[in-house]
Amino acid sequence: MGIDNIQAEMILHEHAYKPLQGRVLTVGRQTVSVMPEQLAALLKAYKLPQRSELFEIDRTTVHTHMHHEQMTDASFFLSFADCTVQAVDISDYEGAEIVHDIGQPVPDSLKNQFDFIYDGSTLDNVFNPAQSIANLSSMLRPGGRLLLHNWCSGHSAAYVLLSPDWYMDFFSLNNYADCKVYVVEYLASPRVWHYDPLVVYSGQQGYECSSNESASWCAVICLAEKGEQSSSHINAVQKHYRNGKIEPYLSNAIKYHNSPRPIFHSRTVLAPKETKSISTFNTLRLVCDWAAPAATLASSR
Repeated sequence: MGIDNIQAEMILHEHAYKPLQGRVLTVGRQTVSVMPEQLAALLKAYKLPQRSELFEIDRTTVHTHMHHEQMTDASFFLSFADCTVQAVDISDYEGAEIVHDIGQPVPDSLKNQFDFIYDGSTLDNVFNPAQSIANLSSMLRPGGRLLLHNWCSGHSAAYVLLSPDWYMDFFSLNNYADCKVYVVEYLASPRVWHYDPLVVYSGQQGYECSSNESASWCAVICLAEKGEQSSSHINAVQKHYRNGKIEPYLSNAIKYHNSPRPIFHSRTVLAPKETKSISTFNTLRLVCDWAAPAATLASSR
C-alpha cells in the first residue's frame, strides 16, 4: 500500500480543485515513495502552497523496498493540507490508530466521520471487497471524498482484480454526487486513461463497459464524492444482466460526464496526442502519458 508519484499527483490535482481538510483516513499505513524535493516540485507545478517542510521519517511500514529514508503518510498530507491523518488496519502491526477489519461491519462510532479516505491498494487484497467498499463509504461524511488505487489486471500479488466498471457502477447505484474513474497502464512510461461509460449510438445515449484490452499491468484510480442523498450498501448489477434497467446508471453517467470537476491531466507532462483507445467500446480515453515530460515543452516550441 502506498503513494507513488502518480497517486500523489492525483491527490494534488483533487486538492487544487477542492482542498483536502478535516479528517483524513488511510486504509492501512501508506509507504510514500515520493521524496521531499519531488513533492515540493509537484506542489509548485500545481501552484499549491507548502504548509510544512518538516517530514517525519517513516519507521513503521514494513514492506518498503526503497533504501533511503521516506516520509510518513501523515507528513505527506500535512505538507499541503490542513488536516489530521489516521490509519485503519486489521491490526496495529504498522501503528494504525484504528484497528478494525474493513471487511466486517463498521461500528457506529466510525460512520460519517471522515472527510477524505485514501486506499493505496487494499480492496484488491481483501476477500470481500464489495463489503469493504461499502464500509469505507459509510465511514465518509456527505461531501467527503474517496480516492482508491487498486490493481485491475496483470498483477500476480493482487488477491482480486476489480474492473473500472465495478467502481463506477457502485458509486452510480449509490447515487454519489460525482465519480471519476481512471485506468493507469504501467508501461516503461505510465499512461492514464479516463473511463467514461457514456456512449452515443445512432443518436441514443447509452452506458457501456470499459472492456480494457491492455496486456500491461493496469490499476484503477477512482475518485468519488459522497452526496447528501448517497447510500453505501446497495449492490450494483453488471451491465449485461440488468434486463434493460438502465437507471440510475445512465442518469448518473450523464451527471458525472457533465461534472465541473476537471478530468485529471498531469502538470508534469505534455497533453497526449490522440491515441487509439485500449477499450473495445472506446470508453477509455488517454489523458496522460509520462513519455512526454513537460520539461520538453519549451524546447518543442
